[in-house]
Amino acid sequence: MGDQVALLRQRAALGRLARSDLPVALFLLLAAIGFLWEVLFGGKVLLPAENLFIVPPFQDLAAKAGVSIPHNALISDAVLQNLGWKSFARDTFLSGSIPLWNPHLFSGVPFLAAGQYAVLYPPGMLFYLLPL
Repeated sequence: MGDQVALLRQRAALGRLARSDLPVALFLLLAAIGFLWEVLFGGKVLLPAENLFIVPPFQDLAAKAGVSIPHNALISDAVLQNLGWKSFARDTFLSGSIPLWNPHLFSGVPFLAAGQYAVLYPPGMLFYLLPL
C-alpha cells in the first residue's frame, strides 16, 4: 500500500512539473516560429543566395538583381559548396544510383566516401526528400 501511495505522489509531482514547463516550452516554440516566420510561411529559404554575387561570373549580375553587399559574406559555403553537393547527391539518388563518384569536380573525386559532403547524414537526408 505504501508503494502505491509513493507512486501516486511521484506521478502527481511529474504532472505538476510538466504543467509548469508548458508555458516555457510554448514561449520557445512561439519564439522560434516568430524568428523563422518568413521561412515557414512566407515562401523564403534559409540560403544566403546573395553571396553568389560576390564571385565571378555572377558579379556582373549583382546590379541587375539589386544586390550591392551581401548581408554576411562569411557564410558563403552554404550556397557556393553545400548547395551544389546536395543537388548532385539528390539528382544521383533520384536517377536510381548511389553517388560514389563526383565527375564534376576536377577529373572526378570520391563523393560518398568523403565525409565533407555528408551524403548519409540523417538530418541532411531530408534534403533529398523535400522539394528544392
